[in-house]
Amino acid sequence: MAAPYVSSHTGAVIDQGITDIIAILASGVADTITAQKLLATATVAADDGAAMGYTAANGLELTGQGSTNDITLLNDAKATIARVLTGTTNLTLAGGLHIGGAVAANLLDDIEVNTFQVTATASTGTITVDTGQDDLTYLKLGRFVFIFGKIRISGISSPTGAFRLANLPFTVSNDVGNASTAAARIVGFHTDLGTSSVNVDPEVNTTTALLTYNVVGTQGNIGGWVQASGTVTLGFGYHTDS
Repeated sequence: MAAPYVSSHTGAVIDQGITDIIAILASGVADTITAQKLLATATVAADDGAAMGYTAANGLELTGQGSTNDITLLNDAKATIARVLTGTTNLTLAGGLHIGGAVAANLLDDIEVNTFQVTATASTGTITVDTGQDDLTYLKLGRFVFIFGKIRISGISSPTGAFRLANLPFTVSNDVGNASTAAARIVGFHTDLGTSSVNVDPEVNTTTALLTYNVVGTQGNIGGWVQASGTVTLGFGYHTDS
């Protein structure tokens, strides 16, 4: 037989397991329970306010029922580390997640997947993106931002010079060592563009990306080649400081 649970409250010895422990705690008296193990032998119930249980399949079970959180994990300063929102299966971490070691390089503190509406500009004149096809998708993992999708140009008014996509979801970092350049597929632009490779260059300290052509090492602007009904299919990434 296992050793009984010993309570500091009036020197009581608890030999009936969790039932007696709950009874003492429910009395409202601050108490310290000293034991080698605290064992649960039954599963929890859906309406338990705060309970620990056990099943052969699940092992240890923890459940609760609060107005904001069902389960809240606190540190020794009573600051929230993690919480399960009431009535959900959503686990929220307050300070991010270290994977493979508790160092800064292993910290994942932000994950986002969403869409945003992109706009386009030229050095002079205007380029209008179709409001029915102006959504791009972004994936943010920590400081890395990945953009992908397809947009359609609905109208132009004498555009010239640089062709930029604007309204990126996060400002591009000025850390040039982490710069990114990718290619885009252009369809329906002026035939002078031919089969040139089109680069996408996120511009540091901005929320814009510059699109340029590149032929045998020669880079140039394509604002004057943009035409209505043309499409841009792209995928690129960059670092952000946010």
